[in-house]
Amino acid sequence: MIRNYYTDSFKEGRVVTASDTLLIDGKTQASTPQSVWKEYNLYIGTTGSVVTTNDNDASTNGTLTLRAPNTDIKIGMFVAGAGVPNDCKITNVVVTLGTMAITVDKTLGIAADILLTYGFPNENSVRVRTIDDDTVTFYNPPQGEILPVSVVQVFATGTSNISGLVALS
Repeated sequence: MIRNYYTDSFKEGRVVTASDTLLIDGKTQASTPQSVWKEYNLYIGTTGSVVTTNDNDASTNGTLTLRAPNTDIKIGMFVAGAGVPNDCKITNVVVTLGTMAITVDKTLGIAADILLTYGFPNENSVRVRTIDDDTVTFYNPPQGEILPVSVVQVFATGTSNISGLVALS
C-alpha cells in the first residue's frame, strides 16, 4: 500500500535498526509468515553528502582546525584538497569554543583558508525488503523524504551512509 500523503495520516513512528535477519517490528524474518508482516513507509533522516569549507587554519600535522564548526562533517568521511594526502580519513571530531578540531589519519601540509571537500567513500544507499518480498536498493535517496514503497525490513548489508531512519505506519 502506498499512502496518500494528502488524505492519510501516520499513526506510529518507530526508529529503524537495520538488520539482515529481523523485520522492522523486531520479528525474525525467516520464521514469520509473510501474511503477518507489518508494512511501513520509510522516512530518510540524514544521508552522507559532500561538504566543503574554506575557513581552516594552516596545518602540518594530523589535526585540521576549522574556525566555524560544521555539524555535517562526520567521523569516517574523507578529506580532499591542496596539501591533503590521498585517502585522508577523519578519525575524530571535537567542537570547542566555536572551533572544530578534526583529527585525520595522515599528516597534512595545508595553507590557511583553502577549499576542502569532505565526503563518505561509498554511495548513500538503503536496501529494503518490501511487503511483496522483493529486495530493493535505493541509491542516494533524498534526505528528509519518505520513500514511496511499503517496507517490512531494512538490511544492514547494502545500507550505507544513511541514518535517522524512521518507520511510519
